[in-house]
Amino acid sequence: ARSQFALAYEGSHRAGDARGMTRACCGMIQATILEFDDLTFLDRWIGALAELLSGSERGGAVDPAAVAILIRALLLRDPGNEKLPQWIDRAERVARASPDSRVASAILAELSLARAMLALYRGDFTAVEAASGALRARAAERSADMRIAIEIAAALGNIFDGSQEAALHAAREGLTIAETQGVRAYDGWLRALASAAALGAGDRESARTELSALESAGPRLRRGDQAFRPGARVLDRRDQCEIES
Repeated sequence: ARSQFALAYEGSHRAGDARGMTRACCGMIQATILEFDDLTFLDRWIGALAELLSGSERGGAVDPAAVAILIRALLLRDPGNEKLPQWIDRAERVARASPDSRVASAILAELSLARAMLALYRGDFTAVEAASGALRARAAERSADMRIAIEIAAALGNIFDGSQEAALHAAREGLTIAETQGVRAYDGWLRALASAAALGAGDRESARTELSALESAGPRLRRGDQAFRPGARVLDRRDQCEIES
C-alpha cells in the first residue's frame, strides 16, 4: 500500500495537484501506522503533509480530517512538538464550521482523543480521565476503531496514574469491542496493556493469561506489537522474584 501512495504522491507532485498530494500523504501515514513496523517512515510524510496543510491554511481551505491524521502521526513520533496544540486548535475551528455535522462530530471526537493523549504525555492524568469519560459517554455514536482507541487512552492514563484495576477493565473492554466488531489491529496493544495492568494490580494469573494470548499470535504480530513481548515477560519475572524473596 505504501508504494502505491508514494507513486500517487509523486504523480500529484508532477501535476501540481496539492489536493492529490495531501491525500497521498494521508494514505501513506495511515498505512504506516496500521503496519506498525518502522515508524521512522512517518517523518518524511509528516513534514510533507504539514507543509501542504500550512499552504492550504494560507489559502483559506484546510481539511480538518487531514489535520487529524497529521496530529495522529505527530503524537506517535513527536508528541512534544510545540506546534501540536496549534494544529489541534486549527482543526477544531474548521471542523466546528463544517456544514456536515456527522463528519464534524467524528473529527471533533478524534481531536478530543488527541488532546487526551497530549495530556498523557504531559502527565496530566486528570485531563486524560475527563476526556476519556466524555468520549465514552458518546461511544455508541463512534466507529469501532474510535471506541477501541478511547479504551486504549483510558488504560494508559489509568496505568500511569496507578489505577491498575481501572486500566485492566479498559483494556478488556477494548478487547471485547475488537472481538465483537471484528477489528483486530489493536489486539497487541490491548493485550500488552491488560498484562501490564494486571501485574500492577497484583493479579499475576490474569497477567500470564493476557501475555500468553499476546504471544500466541506469533507471526501474526506486527513488528511493533512484538516489541511488547520481552518487556511484559521481564515484568512478570521481576514480579515473581519479588514474591519469592
